Amino acid sequence: MAQSVHSARLKHYAKAFTAFLASPRCFYIVVAIFAIQAVWFAITARYPMAFDEDFHFGLIKLHAQQWLPFFTSQPPHAEQFGALARDPSYLYHYLMSIPYRAIAFVTSNSIAQIIVLRLINIGMAVWCLILSKKLLARLGGGPALINSTLLLFVLVPIVPFLAAHINYDNLFILLTLGSILMAFDWLDQVAGAKISISHTVMLLILLTLSSLVKYAFLPIAVTLGAVMLWQLWRQRDHRAALMASLISSVKTLQRWQIVGLGVLLIASAGLFAERYAVNLVQYHSPNPDCSQVLSVGSCLHYSPWARDYQYAQVKPADVEPNKLVYIWEWVYGMWLRSFFAISDTYDTQPPLPVPGFTVVVIGGIGLITFICFARRLLRGNIYRQTVILALILYIGALFVQTFQTYLKTNQPVAINGRYLLPFLPVIILLVGLAYSRLWRRKPVVKALAITVVLILFIQGGGILTFILRSNDSWYWPNNVVVTINHAVRETLKPFVIGARL
Repeated sequence: MAQSVHSARLKHYAKAFTAFLASPRCFYIVVAIFAIQAVWFAITARYPMAFDEDFHFGLIKLHAQQWLPFFTSQPPHAEQFGALARDPSYLYHYLMSIPYRAIAFVTSNSIAQIIVLRLINIGMAVWCLILSKKLLARLGGGPALINSTLLLFVLVPIVPFLAAHINYDNLFILLTLGSILMAFDWLDQVAGAKISISHTVMLLILLTLSSLVKYAFLPIAVTLGAVMLWQLWRQRDHRAALMASLISSVKTLQRWQIVGLGVLLIASAGLFAERYAVNLVQYHSPNPDCSQVLSVGSCLHYSPWARDYQYAQVKPADVEPNKLVYIWEWVYGMWLRSFFAISDTYDTQPPLPVPGFTVVVIGGIGLITFICFARRLLRGNIYRQTVILALILYIGALFVQTFQTYLKTNQPVAINGRYLLPFLPVIILLVGLAYSRLWRRKPVVKALAITVVLILFIQGGGILTFILRSNDSWYWPNNVVVTINHAVRETLKPFVIGARL
């Protein structure tokens, strides 16, 4: 009798909890949790935060000195930013220079300027959550799984941390999500033998301009472009219908719309060619090394290049880098730098043990489970197939780039967990779909599993890792800020496992 009562209570809890997770209110709570964390970082963490914030803010101020979106020659005294005249990752800095000009007109206080720019980046990150919700729905996630995925995502320590940075990754993630969603809509049009010229042109514009925000977008653009061409080929029997719909959609546009789309397409294609085509012709690389454009002496002022150069100089000639060791270093580094804490002086503190260990166990088992169910989960689903292909090519390009640097320097540098954030919600969702398939007839088990994982992540997830691992020197030199963070840290330490180092 007692066992049946206990079972009934568990079923009632599972049903109520699942209903809450599936509700719009849950999503709003997730957004609120994320925004509160990010805003707290923005107004308390000392400048420059560790993810190259001084580099990006400096470039924004440099772009504010001209109205042309790119530099035609190396600006004077700007060697610390690399070879700007050929750098393809400039559009974020130009766009952010527009609000910066307005802010600088109102106040010359650098702290106020930094905080406002941080808040703008948080706005981008919140928009990313909204687009992530739409993307996860297109991938077949139910409301409960989507909200659970996003809640776990915002509890990964570097997620709110990066969102509060002045950093081009925030716009890069936003454009990645938007591009994939637009590509999915375009694939739907092709499947229905009805293509919109305006949607097609806007998608092409978005792909080219996104590649100018961050060079790392190129593999994603190539993937989406290849899938689009493949789907057109598969619909070759409906070529006449597709062409007729394309012509028909042109006729629905007004003349000013046609002119506007044409101008935007020519401008975006021109900007893309000015960087990537010229770089390929002149330097045989879409993103040339700094020393190909500037002198070695000038490039030594550019910190990432100088670091790699100095490592290469001291690398013993008879040492062969261990490739298998690097693979482990890469995986470990991605995990570590997703859950660690880091200050403005690059003082790094290890992850808190519970959330860090939880993601290793749950993620490892989930990956194996996904592989077992991959054929069923991916078969006939063009959206999942496309995003998996984009993920593989993106991670592959990222790995190859860092691996080539490792071969030159014998040092595992530039391995950062934040580089996976554009696809992290997708990864979590796919793992969740695999678990759901494993437990598809056990709703109580699913609800209890989600509950346990969330409880474990609360043991230091999100901003708590930063607060619990930091000291008072990590914050703005403001008595209120320092006192509040100190009080929260000392209050929570007794309740979080591993918080006391």
